[in-house]
Amino acid sequence: MRGFYKTRIDAYYVLKNSGFMDDFNASITIKFTDSDEKLITAGFYPRMTNEGGYGVYISPIGSYNIGYFTLDEKGDFKWSNLVDWTYHASIRKDINTTNRLRMICDGERFRIYLNGVLATSLRDNRYRIGKLHVVVEPNGKRI
Repeated sequence: MRGFYKTRIDAYYVLKNSGFMDDFNASITIKFTDSDEKLITAGFYPRMTNEGGYGVYISPIGSYNIGYFTLDEKGDFKWSNLVDWTYHASIRKDINTTNRLRMICDGERFRIYLNGVLATSLRDNRYRIGKLHVVVEPNGKRI
């Protein structure tokens, strides 16, 4: 799939599954082809619901981020980090370079692979079920 996404405040949901899932193993190849590489990210929103969910992003500057959304008092999503933006040697830097992001959700255990290398493994039990979204954030808003 290929797309051009104009700058905006919210993420674009490029793909979204139709039903709720608990455990899964998903991967995607991401290639950033245009824009300021410091301002764009893409990845997954796993176990996403109307009340919140997780987020896993990569960027073309060689970093990744993992966190979760909760609802604030106004009903807007608020981001909290589980793993702050971290550079990883396995992420290929620059525009027009492909990277493979893989996420395995098994109960409260999460494993994140970047180009086949285990980048991190963590446990969190906030969200047990939800939809899986493929997302693009072309504005660089680090939530």
